[in-house]
Amino acid sequence: MSRFQKNIDNIMKHEHKICQKILLKLEQNKSKVAECIATKADQFHYQIEDNYFRLFSIDLKEMTCSCRRWELTGIPCHHAIATIWVKKDEPEMYVPECYTTELYMKSYGPSILPINSSEECPKIGVEPALPPIYKTQPGRPKKLRKRGSDETSSKELDHKKHNSSKTSRKGKKKNCGTCGKTGHNSRRCPIIMQNHQEDVQQQLGREGSSSEPSNVTEVTRIINESQVPMQSSSSFVTKQTINQLNQHMAQPRE
Repeated sequence: MSRFQKNIDNIMKHEHKICQKILLKLEQNKSKVAECIATKADQFHYQIEDNYFRLFSIDLKEMTCSCRRWELTGIPCHHAIATIWVKKDEPEMYVPECYTTELYMKSYGPSILPINSSEECPKIGVEPALPPIYKTQPGRPKKLRKRGSDETSSKELDHKKHNSSKTSRKGKKKNCGTCGKTGHNSRRCPIIMQNHQEDVQQQLGREGSSSEPSNVTEVTRIINESQVPMQSSSSFVTKQTINQLNQHMAQPRE
């Protein structure tokens, strides 16, 4: 009721023949007319060329444009306004009647009358209507009630409780579990890698002093199984180092 009356009051203050919003869109289309060059074909047909060298055909009798904005909105596009000005007419003459203030006021003419409260309604002496007969719906009945838009479900509550016990490690420095220093973990700890390297060297020394390996590639197998850095010119054992060890072991001893 109040909305209807508010719209009527606003349109009565508007003095133009066309509604305010439609007039604003028409003024926006007028500001783009400078981009168009109109060429007359006959009394009602024109051709428009824009800044991008695109061509559009206008029919003022049918009120159509090849860009189809005029047909979709009913408001003359900037191509149509350029041809209307060449014809020395006003664009407001080509706006449909449904956008005029006269029809707008007719649409809001019937008003919604106010009503009284239920206490002042007349008593007719008829018993109130009974609720409909309940019919069991198919499927398993739901055990949980329907929660409101401002309530959280039980799954969301469980998810929040589960995540609240966990703390994020983002931005924290990782410490090694063996030496306690930062920058590496226990798998890359230099202390463990050094101890492993010493164990491999001791194993090679014991096997070389006790007896000569029966196979020349025994040293290669021990080095490949260790898979740790060794003291050499490079950071890890290379194929060149293995070949040198094989040649050294293959030489006959004096």
